[in-house]
Amino acid sequence: MTSDRCTFTTSDGRRCTLLVYSGHSSLCHQHLRKELEATPPSEDIAAGILSSIQNFQSATAINAALGKIFALLAAGRIKRQDALTMAYMCQLMLQTLKEFKHEIRLTTYGQIFERDLLSVLNARTPLEEFVFPPESEEDEENEQDAENEQAEEAATD
Repeated sequence: MTSDRCTFTTSDGRRCTLLVYSGHSSLCHQHLRKELEATPPSEDIAAGILSSIQNFQSATAINAALGKIFALLAAGRIKRQDALTMAYMCQLMLQTLKEFKHEIRLTTYGQIFERDLLSVLNARTPLEEFVFPPESEEDEENEQDAENEQAEEAATD
């Protein structure tokens, strides 16, 4: 027997008494609207995970991605199944990293890899972003310029 009532329950266990919205299988219009407003666009989530990582050519970059996925899951911004899928993909990337590094050594991409590795290692972690938020956009641009200069100097050495 299916219920025509909204399945939303409050923190104290009471269930919503409104009828299910015709465009949804289990929520009323009010709770569906709240759920949709609380869900960030997928582009924002992707940008949050991929920012400061640039590539997945090191275990450090993959670890940073896993840390961001963990933080998003803990904050309730992504679904558990999505987090499991992304963590599994990170595991696969870690398993192929050894062969990838071997290919890099055999090609001329070594300098590019070192430059990218330095930018990943110098990037701020999600924990640093949370504990020490940037003061302004100008400060972030100055930090990025300094990191780019360091990476270029290291690449020319």
